[in-house]
Amino acid sequence: MSGGVDSSVSAALLQRAGYDVTGVFIKVWQPDWITCTWREDRLDAMRVAAKLGIRFVTLDLEEVYKREVVDYMIAEYRVGRTPNPDVMCNRYVSSAAFLIGR
Repeated sequence: MSGGVDSSVSAALLQRAGYDVTGVFIKVWQPDWITCTWREDRLDAMRVAAKLGIRFVTLDLEEVYKREVVDYMIAEYRVGRTPNPDVMCNRYVSSAAFLIGR
């Protein structure tokens, strides 16, 4: 859960449909020179989870994200290819969250 509208409404709809819903916030790597709002985003997601009465889990996947998404993206650009970081994020970060969250 990001704390935004899409993930919040999705959680509410799944809950309404009878599913056992757990909100998962994934903390990813950010370079030091970019202002990161992950603390505020996490707090928003926690508030939504509390309002819905669902379990909430935070996963720190900074190392995996840096290694599998950011480093991959830089390596691809270096050899003249256009990377697709979303595919790598889904494969190594998002799927890991579901496996860890079990």
